[in-house]
Amino acid sequence: RNADVKAFGRMMVQDHTKPNEELKQLASQHNIQPAAQLDHEHRQTVDRLSKLQGAEFDREYISQMVDDHENTLEALGDRVEKEGTDENPTFTPKQNDNRVDAQLNQWAAKAAPTVNKHLQRAKQLNDKIGRRTTNE
Repeated sequence: RNADVKAFGRMMVQDHTKPNEELKQLASQHNIQPAAQLDHEHRQTVDRLSKLQGAEFDREYISQMVDDHENTLEALGDRVEKEGTDENPTFTPKQNDNRVDAQLNQWAAKAAPTVNKHLQRAKQLNDKIGRRTTNE
């Protein structure tokens, strides 16, 4: 319902499509089979959100996006070095002698700025939407 939340959703689709394809290609090069379906936790999230509408959906979706992007940045932290502030960080790949891990670290360093940008925007929206009344 909220125009900012809709714009955020469009940004998510646009910004995640290319990195996801790159990761699938990397997995394919190394005969790694990506999961064919969502894990239990993410399936539950989809089920929960699909039952919501309007402002309630907007609040829950954005709250979930904050959690998910924080978790993703934490996971990427195993592969990248972060310097700078949360609002303006730089990410460099951790060194690794294993070719597959080195490539994954490169991918992570390339993806991390976008994940961080999404996290910062989701936090802004979460703060904004959280202050609204249910009548809006």
